[in-house]
Amino acid sequence: MARQPKERQVSFKLRKGIALCLLIFSVNLISATASAAVSNGTICSRINAVTKSNGITYRCVKNPFVSPKRNTWTQIRCVNSIKLWRDAKSQYESWRELAAIAGPEGLKAIEELQINIVELEVFMKDTVCKKGA
Repeated sequence: MARQPKERQVSFKLRKGIALCLLIFSVNLISATASAAVSNGTICSRINAVTKSNGITYRCVKNPFVSPKRNTWTQIRCVNSIKLWRDAKSQYESWRELAAIAGPEGLKAIEELQINIVELEVFMKDTVCKKGA
């Protein structure tokens, strides 16, 4: 069995090392691209899909404060706030009718409810649900 010249052995080891480095680099590049930073307003495709980025959980939904017609990644706390806000708005008329029956105290309570609904909406727009949060 003839031995290969030393130059050829070094060349083979060098090519093997370069190939290994390229493989490691490409795997790191692919994984970095696949786990791109997700934030409120980042477009997503599969409705109700869930992902986690930087310890924050996101759901793919239509965020009325960012893009009401497109699916976007939205923080779970925003999704929960939107549900609460929509429920409060939809039930407001019923509560208002009941408050009128209760007299002045009921009317005061319904005014406070209206203020809280508006404050919740402003809070969601400015912090919890805003784009990039």
